[in-house]
Amino acid sequence: MEYSDLVKDFAVRTQSNLNTLQNLQEAHPEIAVFEVTQLVNSLLGLLIFPREKYMERIPRTSLQELEKAGWNIPVTSEGYKKPKDLRHLVCLMRNAVAHCNLEFIAKASSDIEGIKLWNTTMRSPRDRTWEGEISLSELRCFVEKFVAMFRDLDLGNTPT
Repeated sequence: MEYSDLVKDFAVRTQSNLNTLQNLQEAHPEIAVFEVTQLVNSLLGLLIFPREKYMERIPRTSLQELEKAGWNIPVTSEGYKKPKDLRHLVCLMRNAVAHCNLEFIAKASSDIEGIKLWNTTMRSPRDRTWEGEISLSELRCFVEKFVAMFRDLDLGNTPT
């Protein structure tokens, strides 16, 4: 099928792929399914695609409003400023994912339970400007809310 609206269609198809993978894992536990890999691949597309043409359409909804609406927000590490709003958070997460500034957080059993994301300065990749952590279940919820947001946004007539 062709994409009639790249970002919306990609977001909806990403959600469908995540759901299909989860259903496959539940129905066939003997099959090696890498849901964390798919979740990170989903982030790559969901956070990178909109940046180029649609970032200005992402609402500046406060983190408090997002949390009231059921969004899961990465917990900003001590010593760093929290994002101002959804658009700022997406920008921070986008830069972290795009520059491979992420680390998987594993339990003692070596199962991945979350992800740490961070941003750095261009001059010194060791100098972090933001850092946050989110569990896999919270990240999955974030992705679902993000996809729903894109479905609801009017992305038509977006300047290129």
